[in-house]
Amino acid sequence: MSGIAKLKKVELRTVAEEIVLVVNEGMKKSELRRLVEDSDVFKNDNEAVKSAVEDVLENRNKKSDQDSEIEIERLKIERIKLELQLAQVKANGNNTSFDQGCKSEPEESLDSLIKSVRTLTIKPPKCLVNFPGDSYDLHNSELYQRELKDHQGEPVCLLVHNSEILPIINKCSSFTKLQRIIAWCMRFKENARNPLQRTTGNLTVLELSAALICLVRSVQFVYFSKDIQCIMKGEKLSNSSKLLNLSPFLDEKNVLRVGGRLQHSELPLNHKHPMLIPNNCNICDLIIDHYHVFYLHTGVEATLANLRSQFWITNGRSTVKRVLHKCLKCLKDNLNQHLRTLWEIESIGCDTVQETKHDSEFIELESNLTFADGSAHNWKPFAANRVTEIQEHTDPLDWRHWDGKINPAVLITRDCHAE
Repeated sequence: MSGIAKLKKVELRTVAEEIVLVVNEGMKKSELRRLVEDSDVFKNDNEAVKSAVEDVLENRNKKSDQDSEIEIERLKIERIKLELQLAQVKANGNNTSFDQGCKSEPEESLDSLIKSVRTLTIKPPKCLVNFPGDSYDLHNSELYQRELKDHQGEPVCLLVHNSEILPIINKCSSFTKLQRIIAWCMRFKENARNPLQRTTGNLTVLELSAALICLVRSVQFVYFSKDIQCIMKGEKLSNSSKLLNLSPFLDEKNVLRVGGRLQHSELPLNHKHPMLIPNNCNICDLIIDHYHVFYLHTGVEATLANLRSQFWITNGRSTVKRVLHKCLKCLKDNLNQHLRTLWEIESIGCDTVQETKHDSEFIELESNLTFADGSAHNWKPFAANRVTEIQEHTDPLDWRHWDGKINPAVLITRDCHAE
């Protein structure tokens, strides 16, 4: 309320007492103002505080008017006294004792009295004497309207929305760490706004949930800005929108969620309407990696199912595959499984090799087996090693009838005779 900023310390104390607040002795003006603004009466019953402030301002105006009238009457009395003394000096023409106790020559007394009278006769301009005390009266006064320029334009208020993603999102490699950083920043903001009710200690579940909502909302306003504007205006989504089949809507916290026909279900809100996350941002990769590690390195389908209990990622299956393909622990574990399979095949012998269907490719370099990409260049060392093993277990006479231009990779699937 702008009227509170105009009040003095004594007036603030009066307002606080009128709205039934406990005022301690020795409180400063800033503390009194903060006490009034942080009170429940100020937040819930604004009209009561406004009426109390208006009463205080009205009493101040009345008091100032009375003081000005008293000062004017005092000046009038002083002028009358000086005029009487001046007349007495002119009539006597000799040394005269004044009431103010100063004795001097007649000429000097006369000059001083004339200067005093002239000083008292100076009057302020009428525009200052009748200056309105309220801004509303000032704008409606004749002098203000006469000096007001006709070519003044209307004030313009511009609201600019920052459409940039938070820089901290691209600097963190852990979703948990990012969420806690945002939670600490939000606590600092609330403590700065309410220094009398500071929050201390560890982060709470509500603070972490609020930080998650802040993160998701900031990302959605960057990547789904057109869809959010259409939903706010009550318009239909464009045919080129990626969210057209998801029936998105905005909840009470302005978070974009997936729609559907589960409104009357007893499931939690996040299960019925998960929050939408774009698949081409860093926070999407952080969330997928967090759920993948939290549920002990599950596969693509399990990770996607766990994700959809709270989030809905556009093109989720391909995005989860892309992120999980970068997991080093899963890659090493899959490699160990393939190596164990290969060792079992080699231990059985050549007859079992030709009946086994190979689903993975390997190359052998410097006595170390490594997972290959599957290109022809990487197949050649593998096929050459297998051909050498086949030659060791077959009759050399059978090789005379084989064409030298044959693809070595096909030799494994051909019939080979044991020695």
